[in-house]
Amino acid sequence: MTAQIPGGPRSGLSRFSPVPLWRESPALILGIAVWLAAMALYWPQGLSFEDDTGYVGEAKLLLSGRILPRPEDPGVWNRTTHGMVPQYPLLGSLLLVPLLAITPRAVFALGILAAVALCVTAARVLKLWGTAGPWALLLLAHPTVVIMARTATADLPLAAFTLGAWWALREGRRGASMILFALMFAVKPVGFILGAALVGGECLRILPGLLARDSDAQGRLVTSLLSISLGFAFIFAINEIATGRLWFSYDHRFLGTPPFWFSHFPETAPAHVRTVLLLPPLLIVGALPYWRRREVGPLCLIFGFGLMMCFYFFVDHGTTRIESMVLAP
Repeated sequence: MTAQIPGGPRSGLSRFSPVPLWRESPALILGIAVWLAAMALYWPQGLSFEDDTGYVGEAKLLLSGRILPRPEDPGVWNRTTHGMVPQYPLLGSLLLVPLLAITPRAVFALGILAAVALCVTAARVLKLWGTAGPWALLLLAHPTVVIMARTATADLPLAAFTLGAWWALREGRRGASMILFALMFAVKPVGFILGAALVGGECLRILPGLLARDSDAQGRLVTSLLSISLGFAFIFAINEIATGRLWFSYDHRFLGTPPFWFSHFPETAPAHVRTVLLLPPLLIVGALPYWRRREVGPLCLIFGFGLMMCFYFFVDHGTTRIESMVLAP
């Protein structure tokens, strides 16, 4: 069991059980198998979003032994002082390379595998909370997860890295935390925001122990700082390789305002409010288990990042109102 932080609330988490998952929760494995069979039966036929095109285009370059594109290369590129560079983070494309080497349509396995990893990690956490692991299958049934699992985007890998990074941080697993934070930071530009929310919340949670100079709390603080540091170092290194500069190559000059700005609120905020109230319905109640257990990190992420997205310059839209609600999260 993890040590109790002096003055802090009970975590409800402990070390993972060494019992194999298939023996521990056959219902969960059966549910995942059925979901995977349905995904295999209705395997995606083509790319869905511009993001797909960007990630797969860069993956093709990497597979051919190049990083920087030429004008004739299909993909999503930005013109910079260093020439044409990929718009999307390099890590997402790197994850696609081994799949693309098998067959082009295998790129969709990335989202499917990330969804399964998300479900399995959630099942482990639920079990440690005293809740049956198969409830994590609700993640695989969520419409947004189903749609994004059928793409080659980095959204579900980001979600899997984020949940795993939080668990590793909470469990004091320094090596796993540092690796997962680095992956979370680098796979999408918003990753460092999610990481900052998790670390900030964790520091608030262990604050009583830090004030009491508890060694366990101090160790968790060191793990948090190392994880953040490695995350930024990985971002800087991988972006320097891909674009010749330390930060991501997204270009929002066409907006005339920053991508997160007050003028975007009237259009984007109502879309996100409808989502959290009406899907699946009351998506926002997912925060309650964290509140009951005083898990400040996830709460900071849910409410902090949710509020930030209300100021973002666009919301994903589908062909119908329901599709738009599903894509917004």
